[in-house]
Amino acid sequence: SFNFNLNASYARLPSTLRVNPYPYLSVFGLPDTLSVMSRQEVTTDRFSGYFSTGFGRDFTYWHFGIFGSASAWADRMTSGMGYFKNAGGVGGIAGGVGGWTEGGCVADSLRNDINLQAITVDMGPYLSIDYNNFILSVNPYFRYKYLGYNDKVADSKFHMNKLDACPTMSLRFGITEDLKFSASGQYRVVYGRLTDVYSGYIMEDYRSISGTGRILPKDETQNYSASLNYGNALISVFGALSGSYWYDNSNLMYGNIFYGDLSRIKSYEISNSSSGYNLNGNISKRFNDIATTFTLSAGFSKSNSKVYRNGDILKTGYTSKNCAFEITGRIGYNFDYDYNVTYTTYKTSIENSSLKLKSIDAVREKLTLDASMAKSVVIKISGEHYYNSSIASGDRNMFFADASVSYKRKKIEYILSARNLFYTKSYNTSYYNSINSYSYSYDLRPLSVLFTVSFSLR
Repeated sequence: SFNFNLNASYARLPSTLRVNPYPYLSVFGLPDTLSVMSRQEVTTDRFSGYFSTGFGRDFTYWHFGIFGSASAWADRMTSGMGYFKNAGGVGGIAGGVGGWTEGGCVADSLRNDINLQAITVDMGPYLSIDYNNFILSVNPYFRYKYLGYNDKVADSKFHMNKLDACPTMSLRFGITEDLKFSASGQYRVVYGRLTDVYSGYIMEDYRSISGTGRILPKDETQNYSASLNYGNALISVFGALSGSYWYDNSNLMYGNIFYGDLSRIKSYEISNSSSGYNLNGNISKRFNDIATTFTLSAGFSKSNSKVYRNGDILKTGYTSKNCAFEITGRIGYNFDYDYNVTYTTYKTSIENSSLKLKSIDAVREKLTLDASMAKSVVIKISGEHYYNSSIASGDRNMFFADASVSYKRKKIEYILSARNLFYTKSYNTSYYNSINSYSYSYDLRPLSVLFTVSFSLR
């Protein structure tokens, strides 16, 4: 057999971020007494192409083949951040934005103009065996990588050629007619892209700026997984157990340097490794007499990594546990319902540290009711409940509800929907990212009603 595939594409991704007022005036070399608005514009243009081909031959239970693929892309990113002073106007654009006027030139440390070209070629043999519900596939391929960039602001050029082995393996076989086993493993080497080598700072949000330091990252990743799947349609019982392990070795560490509340993200050429594993299981049973399915699931994950903070390397651990219950069913011929609840707990720890971070407990519940009337009218009502134990400001319990009525006639569908029936004013959440804890509060749109019409051309 022989196959062939070729495609090409172009994309432009512009973005603008404004912060008003901008609290960290030292970025622009301004005194703290001023009130200014910052504006950052980032534009990325990308040309990309992909080509793949392969040839294979079958011999009874064996399949041999050779495959090859190549991808290439050319990126250009430009960015700049400046500030605006309030000119006292109201609305309109007169030398500025909505009554604001430009305050000065953008510093080189806040600009980027960089071109990057990359080519990746994968090539190698593959072998598979398919015999009596036993399937083994081995793919010991090689990857060639070329990467070059020209940073015009920093007046810096770089070129790289690398050849790495990236083997993969997968295995599947049936233990019994109802019980199946599968496993896989792979080793990958991944090098950085344009977003890893720019020299100027980029504002991530109102209190965070990043500067990569122009060090190209190299990540060597190993992934292994295994699973048992059980399914018996006669007794309507289905279940699965799965586990995975990963290990990553990188030549870089990313650290945060804090200037008060302002966080600066920077890369450091320090060897860094991390690892983790996941365990998951689920089981479901359907009772046909009452048209109801019950599902139970649980999961556990743990990871270990290193974090760079203000010159110190901290060893951290992250643990997550969850369990869930779901019930779905039908009442009569017209009413369907679905209720699910998930409990999750997160814990982050720092080795040899007196700092103890509290665990976060979270609960999510959702109930959905669907009613079909006369085959063309559908009424849907849904409600959700969220709980987060670490929310310090605002309500830890949040309730939401939506409803809709739809009517379909031939190829046209009319939908009347109402959102936020409980008039919930905000959504609060909190979570861990490494050893940092983040809390956010989002103002929500009040109760709203929307009427839409959709039609199909087929």
